[in-house]
Amino acid sequence: MQGIYLALFFLFWSLFNHPVYSLSYEEAVKLALANNKNIKAKLALLPVAEAEMIIAKYRPNPSLASAHELVRGGAIQPVQIALPIEIGKKRFYRKELAKKEIEKTKLEIEKEIWQTQIELRGLYSKSLVSKELVKLFKEKQKKLKRLSGEENNNQIELLVNANLIDEYEISLNSVNLSLKELLNVDIDQNLNLEDDLKDLVTKYKQKLNQINSLETIVDKRFDTLILEQELGIQSSLIKSYKAQRIPDLVLETGVSHPSLGDPFWGMYLGGGFEIPIFDRKQGEIKKAEAQLDLVKLEKASLRSHIGFEIKKAIFNFKTREKQLARFNKLLDLSSADSSFQEEYLKAKLDMWLAVQELEFALGVVL
Repeated sequence: MQGIYLALFFLFWSLFNHPVYSLSYEEAVKLALANNKNIKAKLALLPVAEAEMIIAKYRPNPSLASAHELVRGGAIQPVQIALPIEIGKKRFYRKELAKKEIEKTKLEIEKEIWQTQIELRGLYSKSLVSKELVKLFKEKQKKLKRLSGEENNNQIELLVNANLIDEYEISLNSVNLSLKELLNVDIDQNLNLEDDLKDLVTKYKQKLNQINSLETIVDKRFDTLILEQELGIQSSLIKSYKAQRIPDLVLETGVSHPSLGDPFWGMYLGGGFEIPIFDRKQGEIKKAEAQLDLVKLEKASLRSHIGFEIKKAIFNFKTREKQLARFNKLLDLSSADSSFQEEYLKAKLDMWLAVQELEFALGVVL
């Protein structure tokens, strides 16, 4: 009986005390990279692209046939072997196209990893600050309850404060669910996140000091758009389609009667060209050329846009850092004022989001 009570105790304990993940940002990144479904889906595309290279290397398959001319005294050709030979570097262009597709897939995997980290940074920071805001207003609620019998104004503030707690708890719950989905962890597990904003800001300040030119950053950020690979793919497609217009050579050999009525067998050798009657590639070529022009236009406009995006992110990062420092001083001067504590936490969230914006603009994640 004692064992049954003990088992029931542990059952109820497990229901109301879920395991807690204590996560630094680095640990959260490792968890996301190992578990995230989108990354796994992108990784699954790589074997598909690599299989296309195997297909691209195929040479035309020789064919074996047997034929009999059904005429009086007709020649018998019991065995025929035909070998198509591709002319015009068709196989080479197929391999080039497959190679570009593999490169693009690898970059898409890197991009998905990078985007997952950027998304993680935003969710991680919102969860941290929302948790602190809930704690701040719950402590304020306790103080208000102690004073609720003294003044009617406290009753009003008590109700307003309760609504604020609900709002921040809704935000915290929503963010945590999104974070758990990104990390792909059990929905019932709690997350206890570590605050490493100060170290992160220091690292990015050092990184910005090491940057020599804006053009270098633009080049790095531009790689994440995978436009160079798109240009290569469309160019390879055009070359491949044009090469397919060139006739293929067909060599044929086998055994046959040298002439009608001749009782002896002999070898014969034949050859010819497979010439398509209609050109069925003009549509594909026109489409690939249009796609190529479109990518070139996007490349020119996006490069300019990225430059402005980077300047904006750097300015926001530096300004948010100054604001956070000011709120730190305000807290030191008026530690009892909860309104400053709330504004400080909001400034802290703005700083986290400025870091996220900077990472996105630079195309890197520390």
